[in-house]
Amino acid sequence: IIFSFLAIFLVVAAGFFLGYPLELIVLFFVYSMTLLTSSITGLFNGFFQAKLLNKYVIFSELITSIAFFLLLLILIFLKQSLFFIIAAFLFSTIIALLTSFYFVRKFLKITLLPKKKNLTRFFAEGYPFALTQILSGLYYRIDVVIISKLLNNYALGLYSAAFRLTESLTIIQGAFVQPLFPIMSSLFKNSSKNLEVSYNLGLRYMVYLVLPIAIGGAMLAQKIIFIVYGAEFADPSVYLSFIILLWGALVMLVNQISITTLNSSLNEKKVVKIYFIGLFANVLLNFFLVPVFGIVGAALSTLIAEIILFLFLYFLLKKELHIDFSWIVKVVVACIIMAFFANLIIGQNTIL
Repeated sequence: IIFSFLAIFLVVAAGFFLGYPLELIVLFFVYSMTLLTSSITGLFNGFFQAKLLNKYVIFSELITSIAFFLLLLILIFLKQSLFFIIAAFLFSTIIALLTSFYFVRKFLKITLLPKKKNLTRFFAEGYPFALTQILSGLYYRIDVVIISKLLNNYALGLYSAAFRLTESLTIIQGAFVQPLFPIMSSLFKNSSKNLEVSYNLGLRYMVYLVLPIAIGGAMLAQKIIFIVYGAEFADPSVYLSFIILLWGALVMLVNQISITTLNSSLNEKKVVKIYFIGLFANVLLNFFLVPVFGIVGAALSTLIAEIILFLFLYFLLKKELHIDFSWIVKVVVACIIMAFFANLIIGQNTIL
């Protein structure tokens, strides 16, 4: 909660420092309040995941999605402004918080004023995770800020269209990666060999899942953008940014498996350093590439930064675990064959 308030303060302060209009800063504040509600909900969900009670996590996330979707439909029908849409998202996260709080009270006695010695211990153990959340939030959003300052709102709108589509892949992170943390933590305590097996299986199944999505999305990029956003976004830069961001999302999800493995094996401080390196690389790349290539440069910056993170994570984990990539050739060959036949089908089907 303390770090969430700090993050909210930094967001508002950055808005004033960068010279954004007051109306936009208010939007930043309302949206950043979701950091507070989501962090508390995440704390409760972390308890459920640690106890393998994932049904409560799923129910909470389902309630959030349904509430926001219904509110969004109402607001669109009433033709309300962006402020009300962001406020609706905040309201849906509050519903998720209250839902998780209701369920967690069945298992825990919650006190808002913990003992001083417990508070000190929690801070000492938890600050790396808090710093990781702050750094990762900046890392995954800094491109939007840089585009808004170096280009214009039109370019920001085009980039956001591509970005929002690939952002939906974070559902995979919530459904696949997050439940691995308690499992890997337990395996780390009992057997490093089992942790190694779990890590390699996680990598393999993540690539199995996401690589076909990246290839299929790249093949259908133009049609996907047109169906979702219409002819207004029929811009080659949007198509190319979408394709690059898809591959960036693939590397990001693979990286999340490695980050979860490090966190579960008491290497959370190393994760903080890696995110700091990624943030520095992403900012530097954006300032070099965005003025030259526009929104495509921002997408390239994201992909390159994720590859840098992948290399750091790979060489770091290689010291502790045997990483098996012997299966990757078969997966790539299978996806190439899939792409070949999919291209034939698409070429003969005017609907696709």
